[in-house]
This record gives sequence, structure tokens and C-alpha cells, in this order.
Amino acid sequence: MKKIAFWLTTALLALSMLFAVGAADYDLEVNVTPSQTVVSEGETFTVAVTVDNISLPDGIVGGDFMVHFDADVLELKTVTFDPIDHWNVDYNSQDKENGNVRLMPADSDGISDSTVKVTESGKIKYTLTFTVKKGSGKNKATIEVTKAQGNKPDLNGTTNIKCGSAEIKIKQPLATPDGLAWEGMKAKWGAVDNAASYQLKVFLDGSSKSPYLTKDGITATEYDFTSELTEGGTYRFSVVAIPDSPEYAASAESAYSLPQKVIGKLLPPSIILKADDTNPNGGLLFTITDGKNAADLVASYTIEIFEGNGETPVLSRTVESGTLSGAIALGSGIVAGKQYTATVSAGSTDTGVNENSERSARCAAVAPADKIVSLVIKTMPKLSYVEKEVLDLSGMVVTVTYETAGAKDVTFAEFETYHLKTDVKNGKSLAMSDSGKTVVVSFGNAFSVATSPLTVKSSACEHPTTHTEHEDPTCGAAGYDRQICDVCGVTVSQTDIPATGEHQFSEWEIVLN
Repeated sequence: MKKIAFWLTTALLALSMLFAVGAADYDLEVNVTPSQTVVSEGETFTVAVTVDNISLPDGIVGGDFMVHFDADVLELKTVTFDPIDHWNVDYNSQDKENGNVRLMPADSDGISDSTVKVTESGKIKYTLTFTVKKGSGKNKATIEVTKAQGNKPDLNGTTNIKCGSAEIKIKQPLATPDGLAWEGMKAKWGAVDNAASYQLKVFLDGSSKSPYLTKDGITATEYDFTSELTEGGTYRFSVVAIPDSPEYAASAESAYSLPQKVIGKLLPPSIILKADDTNPNGGLLFTITDGKNAADLVASYTIEIFEGNGETPVLSRTVESGTLSGAIALGSGIVAGKQYTATVSAGSTDTGVNENSERSARCAAVAPADKIVSLVIKTMPKLSYVEKEVLDLSGMVVTVTYETAGAKDVTFAEFETYHLKTDVKNGKSLAMSDSGKTVVVSFGNAFSVATSPLTVKSSACEHPTTHTEHEDPTCGAAGYDRQICDVCGVTVSQTDIPATGEHQFSEWEIVLN
């Protein structure tokens, strides 16, 4: 028999069926599983229709299975099938609007014919997917196999075919909560029968965006938001009733409550101070961190600087909300040589919505950087070199004089700490062309000082003769003996003589006034 064309239409649950029987055996079971399902309106679910006990010793017999469902309640979405070897399956859903679908197994050629020998045994499975319609008002529906028929006379009318069915229970939604109202910052609403708890959604400024706050498992019919709704603005809330038994579904979300205005208060940001030691004019740097307040709620920040733990600010400065870092110069209320702490507070863009924040906690005490007055090279580095010898600045000492702290001798090893830089890198291989050049030491763009010129001699000289240069040591400085090349003037060797550490006094001189 050729495959029967589609002719049924309706929403099915999962089916599985195939059948082929021997000439004398029609013990088939057409089952619908699960036999009972509990679903909510709008929910999608599946059922399976299977044809079990298929025996194929002598050939196959084609046939149809009619499935009926409550079309007022259920909508058939899809039908899929899972055949065994040598079998094709199909379905016809042209009558699904009336709640009927026709399931049609056949052999691999789409024909049921006793001359086609199939020796396998098994089952056919159809899977039907349904959606529960909304608004039917019914609390149950059925899905059942109502008829099994074949193209062989001995199958029609047989009594040993078992047809199954399934009961679909439709959850009834709880009544939608009403009576929503604010009593101060306490939200209230009316009780709903068969509700075990309530879900509250709070919306800020009545927008349709995601809830500002959601509270689940509220068993009373009121909830106090005093400690939770602290941000300024206008709040509304909605309520969903949650059922106390499986036979009910959650209610629809209620309409919004009337608005409740809240005057909030900004939270304190935080601040740190550090010495502005890269600035030749000295001073302090501040950095504000505000991870607690939304940027559009803050108009400005007010910084207050205190000497140590003093109670009265020595300086107060207000900066725009986008200015989270900056400098505080000496002379604006702060001086070098003292320790300072700071607090910061956030100013609201609209005090009718949010009050200004309190002062933050004080930051750690910091001394401002001192102002630099001058830069002088106290000790020159090595200045005389032979071609390809590397520049050696290790012996250089620079005196930095500060306005308040006075002079500070800075060795080359400390240059980075004191932000001093050289225009020629230490360790550079020198060429004859470097002779006569200087090494410039600088502090930013404000101060610079140059060494004496470098001397770079040719490396071709073999120093055939030398002479000695002697310097006696003193109580506070070392002396030396140097062997100087008579040809190129390079120091060939040097012997250092330690400082004596003994003071030598001159003759007394009497001065009369």
C-alpha cells in the first residue's frame, strides 16, 4: 500500500509507533506516555505514542493510528518519529484544528506488502509536541489513540490491539494580587487564596527596565524597605503570588503600585595623598576613588586638607566630578616639612533626590615634596677616556638644594629615587667624536647642570713613557699617585692614598677689634 497522504492537523504530545505483525498475531500495544502530565498555560510539553510488541516472522502489514486531543486546550506544534530498520513512518495533521492526527507506518518503500520480508522485531515511536493554550479556563485535557486500522482485512476490527491515552492537568493561575500601596517605606498588598508566598519587584523611577530590587519568599502581605531603598528617586513595586500546591500556577504580575519618593544620601568616596616629588615646585598629589555612587548622581567632590590630625582644615578645594586626581601646590595652605591628612565628600547633582555625602575617613598622613632651588654637580664623574672605553658616571655626586630642607648630596646610584636624569646613558661606548661633549643632569624641564667636557683619546697610543702626578691626602680626602702617559695624557694607572683622618691646625692668629 502506498504511503497515505497527510490529512490531520492538531497539537500532539510525543508519539512512537510502528507495527508489523505476522499473519496470525495481532497483539499490539499502542501506548501514550507519560499517562499524566501537569502543565501551566502557555507551557510546551511532549508525549510519546509507541507501538510495542511488533513481531515480523512472515511479513508486514501497514496501517494507521488515529490520535485525538482537546483542540480547545492544546495546540499541536510538531511530530517526529523514530523508526526501526526497514520501516518508514509518516503522519498527517491536516485535521489538527479539530484535534486529530493520523500516524502512518509503512515499509522502507512506503508500501505495506506481505511479499516484503522483515524479520526484525521492535517498536515504532512518535513524539508529539504540544502547547497549552491560554485563557481556555479548563483544568484538564486528554490525548488518546482512538482507532487502529490496517490495509489487510484481518487487521481491521481486530480486538487484540490496546490503545492508550494520557490526561493533561492544567494548572490554574492564582488570582493577581491587588491593593498595592505604600505606608511610609513599607509596601503592602492584599492576600491571595492558595498563595504560599509572594515575589516583590521594585522599580526605580517607574521605568520598564530590569527591577531595581527583587525579593522572593515573602510570606506576609507587607515588607519594610527602609534599609534597602536608600538611593534617592521614585519607587514603584509589583507583586506575584506563588502557589502552595502543584495544582496551581503563579499569578500574573500585578500592576505597579503608586509611586513613593525617597530622598537618598550619597555615600562617602575615599582619597589618598602622596608627595608630588616629580614637580620642582613640590606639593601634594590627590587621588579620589568613588565606586559607591553612580557618576550621574555626583556633581562635585570637596577635598579638605588637615595638618596632621587637626580638626580645622588648612585648605578646602572643590573639584568637578570628572576630576578624580590633581596637584596641590606648596603655598596654598600647605608647607614643606609637615604632615597632612585629607578627607573628601561627594556633592549631589540634585539635593531634592540625594543629599550630599558625609566626609570620608581620613587618609594616611603624608609630607609634601619640598621646592627645589638649585642643582649643582659636587663631584664630577670620570672625564678622561680612551676610544671605545665606556662612560662611567658612578662617581658623580649632585647637590640638590631645597627651599626648606636645604642641600642634599645625591649620588649617581640615587638619581632615580630623586628623579634626576642624564642625557647620556651610563655605560655608553665612547668615540673620538664624544671628546669635548658634556653630560647634562636634569630635574624635569626646570633644572639642569652639565659636567666638564669629556676627553676621549685615540686607543692607538701604547704609552711609551709616563710621568707621575701626586696628591697628598688630607684629614677628610684621599690622595693619589697617577701614572700619566707623556704622549696621549691618559691615566695609565692610579694608586689611591687613604685620608689621614688627622686634623692639621695652622698658626694662631690674634685679631684685635
